[in-house]
Parts: sequence; structure tokens; C-alpha cells
Amino acid sequence: MQFVRKAALVVVVPLFSLLLFGLAVDIGFVRVVTHPEKIKQILNDSGVYNSVVSGLLDQAKQVSSNSGDISLSNTLVRNAADQAITPTFLKQNTETFIDSVYRWLDGKSASPDFLIDLTSVKTQFADNVANNLQPQLAALPVCPAGTNVQSFDAFNATCLPRGVTAAQAVANVKSDLLSGKGFLDNPTITAKDLKSSDSNQSVFTDNLKDAPKAYQKAKSSPVILALLALLIAAAIIFLSPTRRSGFRRVGITLLSMGVFIVIFAWGLNQATSKALPKLKLNNVVLQEKVKVLARDIVKEVDNTYYIVGATYAVIGAGSLAGAMFLFKGRGTGSGKSDTSDHQPPTSDKPVSTAEPAKKLPSKKTIVVQ
Repeated sequence: MQFVRKAALVVVVPLFSLLLFGLAVDIGFVRVVTHPEKIKQILNDSGVYNSVVSGLLDQAKQVSSNSGDISLSNTLVRNAADQAITPTFLKQNTETFIDSVYRWLDGKSASPDFLIDLTSVKTQFADNVANNLQPQLAALPVCPAGTNVQSFDAFNATCLPRGVTAAQAVANVKSDLLSGKGFLDNPTITAKDLKSSDSNQSVFTDNLKDAPKAYQKAKSSPVILALLALLIAAAIIFLSPTRRSGFRRVGITLLSMGVFIVIFAWGLNQATSKALPKLKLNNVVLQEKVKVLARDIVKEVDNTYYIVGATYAVIGAGSLAGAMFLFKGRGTGSGKSDTSDHQPPTSDKPVSTAEPAKKLPSKKTIVVQ
């Protein structure tokens, strides 16, 4: 029986450590990912909304139309885009998207029901370009005779072609921006519009169709892991030779894992600090904001690890204290004592408690003759 107990302890003690580590990692993940308000706060604090437009312009590069291409690297165009697509607009639509996705993940809707309307934004963008361009073209002189009109670039022109007014040139640019392709092409964006490259179905009904079930299981996983850890801890106490030694094993494991998780969190933070500077994106401004975003996420996860690690350490120390003081000298449920009672050896023969009877001296008879 003792051999079976020891063999079982060899299995359950490492399993207990593994469960504690898995529980800490799971809590760190769930605490960040399953809370939309926390995601919103991290995005807002990172300042990424101030850099999205710049990144989109760099990615699109130009707007193509029948009249020609309009470069999106032009300062006038970029300023017009910043005026139309404000950080407030981006924040509102991003948070609407996040809330919609989380309702879908929680099973409250069949698919995300967000609607991002860019119609007014695109019109405002074209209007801003026209308003900024109008004074610049109005100040230009008429081009000399023989100038190639077909190569006219309204943004870099030094003169206006004969017969073309500044208002006409601005109207042409505005029309090209509204009808061209390359930037803000889709006036509205819904869940149906988000598709993978090799499918005509929405990613939410195709690639991500099982995401809600997985998400809902992930939300409950910390509770399940915590219950399993409690059961394993109880098994360790039951399988140990004494209750005192069982609590001591549990306490040492908790304390050790608590210290390990704190060190792990510190190491993760150091590794992130070294890896983030190497992150490179096409847009330098967006690159810095993404670094801040990644650092904030890791920081939030690290804070969770520190809390869990400290909690493990405190519970472990309490378990060790209980083993030292509460069960000192007590017996266990199996009838064993935590302290050995040294009793003198006894003989197998029965011992009489009565003293042996004293032998009286014999009387001699004197015969008188």
C-alpha cells in the first residue's frame, strides 16, 4: 500500500505544478482577451488611432481613375485625409466593431452586426482636397502656348493649361477621388464584406465559424483548471503519509510555482523589451504605435502573472504554516501520528500486577520428653 501511495505522489505532484502554471497562463489570457472594455482601453492608450490614416495611405499609395493616378503621398492629400478620418471617427467605429464581434462570440448574435459607413468620409476627403487645392491652382498663371496639357498634374503644376480654370481642374480632381479606386473603395463595410482570399464567404461563417464555441470554453477554462488543481491538492494530502506532510507538499509546490511565475513574468517583459525594437513596418509612425500597443498588452498580461504568482506564494506560505503549527503532534485520518511516541518494549508474557506473597518461616515443633 505504501508503494502505491508513493507511486501516485510521483505522478500527482508534478501534475499539480503543471496545472498551477497552466491556470496562471490561462488567467492572463482570459483576463485580457475576454474583456472588450480592456481591449478598447489598451487601443485608446496606445495612441494607434492617430496613426491609422497614415498607414492606410502608405498601403494604398495612389488612387487610380480614368484621368490618371493621384499620389497619396502628397502632403496636401494626406492633410485632407487626416481632416476627414479623425481619431474620434476611428475610435467610434473600432469600438462598434469590437462590441459587435464580442456579441457574436458570446452567442448573442448569429454573426457580427457591425456597419461601418465610409460614404460621408470619402466625400469629406474629396472636399478637403478640393478646398486645399483651390487656392494653389487659382494663383497659377496660364501656361504658354504649346504646353502639353495631357501631362497636367494639378498638385505639382506651375501653370494652368489654356482654357482650363482653377475651378475646373479642382472639380476634375474631386471627381477622380470619388470615382477612383485604391483608397476608401467600399462605402460600407459589414461582416459579409470581410472574406478570406480563397473564399466568397465571410470569414465569420467560414474560417471563424467555430470561434464562438472556443471562446465560450476559454472563458470558463480558469474555473475548470482551478477546480482540478484543488482536487489534485486534496489527492496529494490524502496520499501523503500524514496530513502534515501532505499540506507541506502542497505548500512547497504553491510557493515554488508562485516564485517561478513571478520570474516568468519578469522574463517575458524583458524579452518583449528586446524584441519590440526590432519590429519594422512600412509606416514609421504606425510602427511606433504598434510597438506601444504590443507593450501595453504584454504589460497587462504580466500584471496578471504577478498577481497570480503572489497569490500562489501567499497560499503556499499559509499551507506551510498550517502544516507546522496546526497539525503538530496530531494524528491523521488514517490513525497515524505526526510525531513518534517512543514506548518501552513490552514482553509477550503477561505480567501480574500483584506482588508475590512473602514466604512465612516454618514453625518447628519441640517435643519434651
